Amino acid sequence: MITSHVTVSDLYNLANQALRSNVHRFTPPPAWSQSHSADFGEIWFPSIGCAWWENGSCNMCNYGASISPTPEQMIQAVALSLASFDSVPGVLWVSAFDNLDRRDVPVEVRHQIYRLLANSNAHTIISESYPSIVSFNKVKECVELLPGKQFVVEIGVESTNDLLRTWCIHKNFTNDHIQRAIIQTKQAGAEIYINLLVGIPFLTMDESIDDAVSSVKESFEAGADSVVIFPCHIKENTLYYWLYQHGIFQPPSLWVIVETILRSNPKYWSRIKLAWLETKNHPGSSASIKPTIDYENEEEFMSCLMEFNEIGDGEILRPLLNSSSYSKWRSDISLPAKDSTQNRIAQILPRIGIELLDGTWWAEHGEYILQLLMSDWDSQYLSVSTGGGSPLRPGNAA
Repeated sequence: MITSHVTVSDLYNLANQALRSNVHRFTPPPAWSQSHSADFGEIWFPSIGCAWWENGSCNMCNYGASISPTPEQMIQAVALSLASFDSVPGVLWVSAFDNLDRRDVPVEVRHQIYRLLANSNAHTIISESYPSIVSFNKVKECVELLPGKQFVVEIGVESTNDLLRTWCIHKNFTNDHIQRAIIQTKQAGAEIYINLLVGIPFLTMDESIDDAVSSVKESFEAGADSVVIFPCHIKENTLYYWLYQHGIFQPPSLWVIVETILRSNPKYWSRIKLAWLETKNHPGSSASIKPTIDYENEEEFMSCLMEFNEIGDGEILRPLLNSSSYSKWRSDISLPAKDSTQNRIAQILPRIGIELLDGTWWAEHGEYILQLLMSDWDSQYLSVSTGGGSPLRPGNAA
């Protein structure tokens, strides 16, 4: 029987909820911070947890969930972290999960946290939010609480292709939400950074690089002040980890980062940052499979990426392409795909529906889900392998 009231989001929500049922809430530390350089540091503070993660969104995410803290514990975590720095870095990333969502961070808690930050020596404060949560009033409030400082909203977009974000990543917002978040953030006097993911399941590595390059361009054209590129880490208790366990997905090589940078317009290089090149041991962190380094000298390779992060010049990376390890990697990923992107997805969705759920749900809704997949691809885009990205425009994602 074919029904018309479900979408692939329902399938992914149920699958992710099943995979996350074994994740236990942890007791948060009193405070957690780290310095990456003299000018960049991070402060994590506990919250009730990410609502999107608990609902089953985001196929790659597992940042853990702490036991619900009191408002006082949330504020104190930031105060203790600020006091822990020998010298407070100029740029501070300060966030729970979504700082602008009052469910995660109550309004009065947010006010008190930003008042603490206003009295620090940091000149730039970066906090994360979800595109559909961002609003002019919320951002303006933060800007006003941080006089003389630059406030930055960082949003996890992953791809500017609505279709890939729906069918491969499972983030429930559209490019309309992204564009509105960019406009309202900038109108409120803040900057906006967009996070992009490289190494997306169901895509070949070439397709994923194509999408990342397109997403970099489209993010800047839409008004992003900076783009932060993440290689995919495969974390336990996620759908990506399940795909890895079943031989369907492998961690990307960090060559995908090198190629994404070198294939992006050099005029963007100084505004591109790299994150999660290595695994982070943050509170609640899970076991994960990190990206590979396919190069003769790992230290030299990482040093080049770190230097790019410091000075924003992609030419630093170009000599790496002369290595035999790059030639081998490039040859390995250049083999033609055996099937189209949508057909690859169509082959895996029934396994997810049958093996992760009890099979009854897929028996009732599976045929309709596959029809939606083919309809979406036919009506919106060609296969990524023939198009490579999409304009940042409204989508009709299921």
